[in-house]
Amino acid sequence: MKKLTSRERVRRAVRGHDVDMIPLMLQIEPHTILTLATKVRPPKNPVKAAAWKALADFSANFPNKDIGQYMTLLSLNYAKDYFSELGGDFSDYLWTPIPLWFRGAGFKEDKLFIKDMYGEKHFIGGQYLEMGELPCPDKDTLASYQFPDVSHPVNFSHVRIARRANPDAFMLGCAPGVQDWGQRFHPMQSIYTGMIEYPEIIKGFFEKLCDHSLVIIRGMLEAGCDAICVQDDYGTQQSMLISKKMWTEFTYPMIKRQIEEIHACGGIAMLHSCGVVAPLLDKLADAGLDVLHPFQPLPGNDLAAAKKEYGNRLCFATGMCVQRIGQLSPEDAYKDIVGTAKVAAEGGRFILAHTNGLQNDTPIENLKAMFEAIDDVRAFRF
Repeated sequence: MKKLTSRERVRRAVRGHDVDMIPLMLQIEPHTILTLATKVRPPKNPVKAAAWKALADFSANFPNKDIGQYMTLLSLNYAKDYFSELGGDFSDYLWTPIPLWFRGAGFKEDKLFIKDMYGEKHFIGGQYLEMGELPCPDKDTLASYQFPDVSHPVNFSHVRIARRANPDAFMLGCAPGVQDWGQRFHPMQSIYTGMIEYPEIIKGFFEKLCDHSLVIIRGMLEAGCDAICVQDDYGTQQSMLISKKMWTEFTYPMIKRQIEEIHACGGIAMLHSCGVVAPLLDKLADAGLDVLHPFQPLPGNDLAAAKKEYGNRLCFATGMCVQRIGQLSPEDAYKDIVGTAKVAAEGGRFILAHTNGLQNDTPIENLKAMFEAIDDVRAFRF
């Protein structure tokens, strides 16, 4: 088979067609990117390698620790080219260029925070932007909340620019899912207890959030994205967050609308949903979902059974469990990736993907073993 572009490769894999190599979806935390780029697989271009080292040194030695951590987060802005050099087939994009997200910054109790266009305050510390003050602390503010208008073309200008520069890239846009993103506005426990105590308010908010997401979906696909990944976690590591009955009542109508809109705009529909989601596969397949990520290797998620039942309808993006890669020996980490890929690749419709962001506590030898496994899996050596 001729060598495919990333755009061709992913599209063919999603549809169950033969590919020249298994598509690769990298998901790596900013601090880990710096480790890879400076200690494991530096860019071949010496100028780029020096730039990554300078960013790593600058963030590590900046006098204000919080600001130094924030500088590390900036590595995400430059990761796409590096991921491509590592063999990654996906370029992912947030709606709205990052500078347009910001609506202010300041300090509270000596902690730096930024305020985004949704009214959320994110505190900078550690390896993540920590959720701080939510815009809808009670049911009244939740009921009255109005989403910002993101329909202006400037919100998708970065996607248009990227598409013109990279016609062969597989571009993945992100869109908010109602259940997971609802927790960014209203306290998590209140979202779920509210389904019982004030269900109509929860449903009304989910409707507004879904409407907002449809604007994003249309804008991203019209600007040049190939697919949209709806971000909506439905499970814990042991079970679903709510019963299937409640999920079907509150969440399913929204994800179904999102999938339908993605297809109506000519895109591929992908869902990122951590935790146990196997009980929902029938509903997701019926809704027309194309790709499920990450289908974590958990007691409640039987990959072999899922592939047997839904492998002709769903493409599974999985294989590299970030919770295992760093905990196993390098040899066992390699075996775990290759063994999982062998199951997932049965019958096609498979994308080799991290199950979430690869963490910075992953030993360097394990990172090297991971890339050995990636090389073998992509070449069908399993």
